[in-house]
Amino acid sequence: MDFLHKIEAVIVLDNEGQRLLAKYYPTTGEPSDKAAGGAVSAASSRWGSFDKQRKLETSLNAKVRDPKRPSSSDVELFVEDGHVAAVFAEAEVTFIVVGSADENEFVLLSVLQCFMESLQTLLKSTSPGKRLLLEKYDTVLLVLDEMIDDGIILEQASGFVVGDVTPFEVESSTDGARKVMTRVQKLITQSGI
Repeated sequence: MDFLHKIEAVIVLDNEGQRLLAKYYPTTGEPSDKAAGGAVSAASSRWGSFDKQRKLETSLNAKVRDPKRPSSSDVELFVEDGHVAAVFAEAEVTFIVVGSADENEFVLLSVLQCFMESLQTLLKSTSPGKRLLLEKYDTVLLVLDEMIDDGIILEQASGFVVGDVTPFEVESSTDGARKVMTRVQKLITQSGI
C-alpha cells in the first residue's frame, strides 16, 4: 500500500526536551510487533534503538529551543537525518510529527494540526500544558490511535476525531467517579444482584 500517506513518529516533548509521549511506527515493509500491544519494537523499527530515537528528539528540541533562533508561533518544518519533521513549540510543550524524506510536507502539517486541534477541543484548553497532557494521557493516546494506525494516516479532520474519542473519555474528577459509582449501584439494584 505505497499509495497511502504514512508517518514515522509522533512525539511530544516538554520544554527541556524530555519525552512526554513518543510513538514510533514501522516504515515501509516492516511489520509491527503486535505482541507488544501494537507498539513498534526497537529492533523492527528504522530507528533501531532508543538511543537513535533520543538523538532525533534531542536534535529537534535543540533546533526549536535555540535562543539564537527567532521565536515563532507557527508550525515549522525541519529536516533531520533523512526525515522531515513538522514541529509546533509552545511555552511548555513541543509537538512533533515525523515523516520520511519523501513524504509530502503538507500531509505532516495536516496531521500535526489535526492532533493539536483535537487535543485543544477535548482537553478544553487552547494551549495544553505539560501537566494537563499528563493528567489526560489516556485521551492523548485515544486521539493518536483514532488518527494513525501502524503509521498509516486514517483521519485528518479534528471534528471526526473528537466525535469518535468523546464517548471513550474517562472523567477523572471526583464528580465523575461519583457518577460512575451511582450508575453501577443503580444497575446492581435493578438487576437484583
